[in-house]
Amino acid sequence: MPPGGTNTHGYLDITRTRQDTGYQPVYDTEQAAADYISWLRAGNER
Repeated sequence: MPPGGTNTHGYLDITRTRQDTGYQPVYDTEQAAADYISWLRAGNER
């Protein structure tokens, strides 16, 4: 990350968190997007 803390990559990288703590997300991006689309289609507002 450049000085000042601005992320120029446009995404969050959790590689170090995984390496340091063994963290594994419950949802991957594909599953999270599918769940969100289903939620919207069910008539919920954003």
